[in-house]
Amino acid sequence: MTSSLKRRRDNSGCSSVPARAATSSAEDDDGAYADGYFNSYDDLSVHDLMLKDKPRVEGYIRAFEANKERLKGKVVLDVGCGTGVLSMLCAKICQPSQVIAVEATESTARIADALVHHNGLQGIVTVVNRPIEMLDLSAPVDAIVSEWMGFYAFHESMLDSVLYARDKWLKPDGLLLPDSCRLWAAVVSEDGWKKDNVDYYHNYYSLDFAPFGNALALEAMANPQVQLLSTEEILSDPALVVGVDIHTVTSEQLNKIEARLSMPLKKNGNVAAVSFWFDVGFPNTDQPLCTSPFSPPTHWKQTSIFLGCFAPAAAGVQFECQVTLERASPKSRQYSITVET
Repeated sequence: MTSSLKRRRDNSGCSSVPARAATSSAEDDDGAYADGYFNSYDDLSVHDLMLKDKPRVEGYIRAFEANKERLKGKVVLDVGCGTGVLSMLCAKICQPSQVIAVEATESTARIADALVHHNGLQGIVTVVNRPIEMLDLSAPVDAIVSEWMGFYAFHESMLDSVLYARDKWLKPDGLLLPDSCRLWAAVVSEDGWKKDNVDYYHNYYSLDFAPFGNALALEAMANPQVQLLSTEEILSDPALVVGVDIHTVTSEQLNKIEARLSMPLKKNGNVAAVSFWFDVGFPNTDQPLCTSPFSPPTHWKQTSIFLGCFAPAAAGVQFECQVTLERASPKSRQYSITVET
């Protein structure tokens, strides 16, 4: 089955790097404005959701704590800073000489700047309202921090902006936070989803609305479902789809991601979908930020691709599939996900 998904973010010391807007146009970013990508972050509820995601924020806090000696007195670039929370936490924990907080959405950049001043961090954190591709710096930076991950990690393709910043502005020995990403998949039963969306209509106030429930299911199955899975719904051990080293990966390598997966079922159940989640790693710590159903829930949840049926299967059955994530074009921020069995 093939599916696509649309969502859902000054210091004058000698080691500071003044940030200024580039005077050249950024035609490469026109598509991002045209498809509403940046405008989608003009919604406070989106930032409210991310700010209330404790595993997300605390994962970065742990990373800052683990790297505070490396970042002390250094220059940090925050790609897509949103409300500026990571820039400010980095400033407080790591005591860098400067954090350049780059945010493309004008209204969000204004909020970030106001929050920086409200917290008295304007001497360290500088908010710049520009797409990263239009940023011009006078010198390279010591570290790049970014919360670039979308659903199943790669949705929205914000990683491309991080890679652009890495290649253009990061020192050869600079830090990336995060510096690795892994995408996982598992066979799932979707028992909870079936109960809420199909079985619910079998006895509806003494009426049998099963045909409506079935039609609803078929409509929903045509698209990825972003949801929180229970661990009881996981029928196989997770299989690694792809591991990405953010220091070395190229944007071209992310245009198409393919994997042949073989996942033996651990228990009996109805095979209904293949679900995806991710984790990201940080330098100098072995504690990743994980979006697995076995970890505390995050706003990313898990992304399920339905197989079009609820097929009973026994423990020990080998489930094999070909997984392909592919962008419609190199500049597209959306992926189509294909699961072929």
